[in-house]
Amino acid sequence: IHAVSLPPRPGLPHGLLLPSVYAPLQLQPLDRSRFDLAMQELCHTLDMQRPTLLMGDFNGSLLPSRDYLSESGHRRPPCPLLAALLGPGTPWVDVQASLLSPPLPWTYKNIDSAGKTSASRIDLILANQAALRLVVSTTVLCGINHGGHSPVTVNLSLDAPTSLTWHRP
Repeated sequence: IHAVSLPPRPGLPHGLLLPSVYAPLQLQPLDRSRFDLAMQELCHTLDMQRPTLLMGDFNGSLLPSRDYLSESGHRRPPCPLLAALLGPGTPWVDVQASLLSPPLPWTYKNIDSAGKTSASRIDLILANQAALRLVVSTTVLCGINHGGHSPVTVNLSLDAPTSLTWHRP
């Protein structure tokens, strides 16, 4: 997990935390279960007063019948990590599912050598309640496809003007 932490500033009195997640595949059960446990433990340590957008490739879905194009995807069990993070009473919200009208756009697409398309919605942005109030809109940039994945963007509105300066790591 990598993260960008913005310190408090006008319009963001608690700052902003932007962790980026790349979860192991569900097909790697030992690695995945360790990751899921570590991710849940990390989320329990976060200050929920600080707006946080948890972004990345979760390699799983809370609702496989909605989030996979293929029949085999529909039969997958829900991702335990997303069930723990997005279940009833949790502080996280799936930004795309709450702000976009169904059908939700695919965030991953692949066309195999036989021309068969497989697609899923495994790249997500989760917001805590402090961040959700800042979210104006979200979109999937379907015209961009890098390694099968399309970026998900979120537009935020702050009380005061702010800017981010990005430097390549």
